[in-house]
Amino acid sequence: CWCPAYFTGNHEEYTNKVCWISNTYYLPERSIPNTPNVIKHHISYYQWVPIVLLVQAFFFYIPCIIWRIFSDRSGININNMVEAAETIQNALYPERRDKTIKYMIRHLDHYLDYQREYRGGCCAPAKTFLAKYLCLACGNRHGNYLVGLYMTTKCFYFANTIFQLFLLNGFLGTEYHLYGFEVMRNLIQGRAWEQSRTFPRITLCDFKINNLNNVILPYTVQCVLPINFFNEKIY
Repeated sequence: CWCPAYFTGNHEEYTNKVCWISNTYYLPERSIPNTPNVIKHHISYYQWVPIVLLVQAFFFYIPCIIWRIFSDRSGININNMVEAAETIQNALYPERRDKTIKYMIRHLDHYLDYQREYRGGCCAPAKTFLAKYLCLACGNRHGNYLVGLYMTTKCFYFANTIFQLFLLNGFLGTEYHLYGFEVMRNLIQGRAWEQSRTFPRITLCDFKINNLNNVILPYTVQCVLPINFFNEKIY
């Protein structure tokens, strides 16, 4: 932060730490208004960006975890089947291609046997009743378990995307879903889109110091947030 000239080194260090933890604010005007009730756009997210990024990454990984856990219950190893299909396409020798095809056939036969065992058994009437009257149209019994799981996983991805927009909207304290339109409008109008009110580089900080005479002295200093240069590129 840019401190007054009479501040000592300890004063400057104290000012930088106070402004870092107490949040700064952004004013689009070039001069600081004298009215205390002026609308200030507070910047309170930069301390928590690493943690929020980890939370976002975890939420984006949840659908993948769901897919890996429940796809193993389908009775067919999808990864092995895909690798076998790629091996058949890239095989240079007929012997290797025939061997891989036989492996895929055995794998599919095992899957079909699993389906027949699932549809049979002593609980078959109960499973049929539940599937008929409870509208359970997806599952191993109907042979479309993977399709239903795939569509469910895609729905989780879509819901997570919408949730992330609302999360960023509350975290950044602005209408984040309109940020892209704001950047395009500034480019069309010839403005410097880097000077965004969402990720400002230069902000202001208000703090008070209580001296030995019990007189509270208010200060307003101008601070630089170089971390917002990276936050803007990330988001």
